[in-house]
Amino acid sequence: MRLFANAGILFFACGLAVAVAAFSPRPAVAVLSLQSWTFERPSYGALTRNIADHYLVKQNGLWHLFYTNLSMPADSAQYIGHAVSTDLINWTEHAPVIAASVDAPDWRSQAVWAPMVASLPGGGWVMAFTGVSSVSTQRIGFLTSNDLEAWTPLADSLPFEPDSNRYAWTATGYSSARDPHLVYQNGTWHMLYCVRRIDGLPAIGHAESADLVNWTHDDPLLTQGSGWLSPDIESPGVAFFGGKTYLYWAQYANSVAQGDSLLDDWINIPSTALPAGSAPELIPNGNGLEMSRRRLSLCNTFQTFIWFDSLDTSTYPFKVIAPNPLAGFTVLSGDAFVGQPSFGDGQADRGEVPADPSGMYWMSSREFVPEPSSPYTCGEEHGPEKTGLIASDPFLLDGDSLAVEIQGANAPDSAYVQLRDECTQTTITRFTGGSDMLTPMSAYVGNARGRTVTVRIADQLTRPGGWIGVDNLGERASAGLGNPPTPPTVTWTAPAGGENLQRNRAFRIRYTVSGGGTVDSLVLYLTDPAASVLLRQIKLTVGSTNTNWNAPDTLLYAARLRIVAYAHSGAWGCATSNSFAIGASTGVDVGALGGLLRVSYDASGARLEGRVAALPEEGVLEIYDLRGRRVATPWRGHDGQSFAFTLARGDDGRRLAPGLYFARLRQADLVWQTKFVQFR
Repeated sequence: MRLFANAGILFFACGLAVAVAAFSPRPAVAVLSLQSWTFERPSYGALTRNIADHYLVKQNGLWHLFYTNLSMPADSAQYIGHAVSTDLINWTEHAPVIAASVDAPDWRSQAVWAPMVASLPGGGWVMAFTGVSSVSTQRIGFLTSNDLEAWTPLADSLPFEPDSNRYAWTATGYSSARDPHLVYQNGTWHMLYCVRRIDGLPAIGHAESADLVNWTHDDPLLTQGSGWLSPDIESPGVAFFGGKTYLYWAQYANSVAQGDSLLDDWINIPSTALPAGSAPELIPNGNGLEMSRRRLSLCNTFQTFIWFDSLDTSTYPFKVIAPNPLAGFTVLSGDAFVGQPSFGDGQADRGEVPADPSGMYWMSSREFVPEPSSPYTCGEEHGPEKTGLIASDPFLLDGDSLAVEIQGANAPDSAYVQLRDECTQTTITRFTGGSDMLTPMSAYVGNARGRTVTVRIADQLTRPGGWIGVDNLGERASAGLGNPPTPPTVTWTAPAGGENLQRNRAFRIRYTVSGGGTVDSLVLYLTDPAASVLLRQIKLTVGSTNTNWNAPDTLLYAARLRIVAYAHSGAWGCATSNSFAIGASTGVDVGALGGLLRVSYDASGARLEGRVAALPEEGVLEIYDLRGRRVATPWRGHDGQSFAFTLARGDDGRRLAPGLYFARLRQADLVWQTKFVQFR
C-alpha cells in the first residue's frame, strides 16, 4: 500500500481513477487536479507487513485507521499504528500510538494489540487496547486523546482484569482478556472482550463502568463452542444501524447476529456468516455500513492485510457490494484486462524475475489474481492469447509530464500506455515495456496542457512475452507550475441527434464556441461512431455559429460530427454531436427483396460476396476508404445477379493498402453495406 506524504506532488484517489478533473474555469491561484492511478483497491497493508486487529474512525471526512502491527522479518516493530485516508485506498502514515517496551508497566511490556476507539461523552476520544505482560497475561488498558493524534494513558497502573470467579483468567500465566470493544449507553460504559468462561467455554465477556477505571463484571453476552477444545471467540464488536443492534465476532468464521439491544439474549439469536477473514469490524458510514477484516495472503509468506468493503444493507443478511474493478476505465476491446487489477507479484510467485509493484495491486494483462484467496492460485496467469484495450474517462490535462512504471513487451505499436488527445484522437505520448521489472518512465506533455485527454492501456500481442504491466500511472507537475490554459467551450445545437440527412443535400450545422481566449481555427470532423475514426475534415470560419454543409455521397451509416476549437493559448476544446444517419433507407424490407452483402476471410485476404435484388435497375458495388473516398467499383449487376471475389486492386490499378475499408452495394433506393479489413 502506498503511503503518500509528498507535498510536492498532489495525489487524489478513488478506486482506480483518481482526482476527476473539473471541466470549469480555474481560479487565478494554481490548484492543480492531477489525475493518477495506483490501481489499489480499498485496503491497508503491504506485501512485507502483518497487520492484525484494527479499528476505523471517521472524523471530518477523514478515515483514521488504528491497527496492530505485528512482527515480520522485514518489519520487526510491534506497535499500535495510525494511518489516515480520505478514500480507504491511499494512506498517510501518522505517528504510532503506543508500543510495547521493557520500560513500560509490566502489564503491557511484551505486546500491545487490538485498538478500539470510541468518542467520549464530554468530547475527545478513548482507546481501549490489549496489553501482554512478561508472563503472557492479557489485560485491557485505556488511552485518551483530544485530536486522535496525541494519546495519554488513563489509570495506566490499573488496567482491566476479568473476574476470576466468572472467567478463566489468572495474573500468573497465559490467559485471555483481549480485543476490547466499548459502547457508551445511558451514562455507562459497556465493554465486550475475548475471554473464556470459568469452565473453558469460549465467551464474549461483558463488564460495565462509569469511569473506565472501576468495573462491574457481568456474565458473558455470548458463549459458543464446546469447552477448552474450541477456539476463542475473537474480535467481538457491536454496530447500531437502522434501528437494530448487530453483534459480530470471529471464531470458526466471521459471524453477525441481529438483535434489538445490546443486552439481548444473544445466545439464542441465530447468526449469519460475514465475508471470510478475521478481526471483523462493522462501521456505520452515512446511510450504509463499511466492513473491514483481516485477510491472509498465502502467496506472500502468510502476510496479512486489512480489507474494506461496503455492505448492501437493503436486506439482511448483508452482502458485499461488488466493487467495479476497473472503475474510471472502459474496456474498448478484448479480455486481457478482465480480472484486473491483479494482486501481488505473480512473477515472483512463479519464481521469475519479480515485477516489483510498489503496492499490493497493479495492472497487468498477463496476471490473473484479482484477490489473494481461492479460487485464485498463486501466480495464476491470463495466458498469452489474451488481448485487449482499455481507456480512462476523459480528463483535462493539468500537469506538464506523464509518469508510469511499465514492464512487459517492447512493442510500441501493440503493447503500450498512450496519452491521447480526445479532440483530435492523436497521440501526445506513448510508453512501452522492455523489462521484466516495472521500470519508471516519464515524458514531458506541457504543450498539451488544458486539452481533453484519455489514457489508454493496450495489449494486442499473442506471442510469448507479449504482455503489458503498469503501475503508478499519472500526471506530474513541476514545482510552481501555474494553471493550464482554459480550453474553449464548444456546444452543439444541430444536428441534435437522430436526424436522417440525405446524401448531397445541404444541412445547416449550428454550434457555439466561447471562452478559452482567442480561437485560431475551427475544424469539423465527420466520424464513424463504431470505428471511432476520422472520415472527413472541413475548415470552419472562426467566430461563426453555423455553417452550410453538404452531407457526403458516401457510405450510409450512423455518423457524428465533432468540432475542435484551437485557441491562441494552446488549449483545444471540442464537442461531439449525437449520432445521426446519412441517407438511411426506411420502410423497405431488403431481406425480402433478396439483397445480400457479406465479407469473409481466407489466406488470400478479404472475400466479398453478395447479390442484388430481382429488379431491373443496375446494382453497383463500391469500396470506400476511411476518409470516404471511393477507391474501387469492382462489380455491377441486376435481376438477382451475384458476385464472389477477393478484392486486391482499386480503380487506379494499384493494390489496396492494408487497412479498414467500407463496401456499399447500391441498387435503386436499396443499399447494403459492410466493413472489412484489407490485411495483405
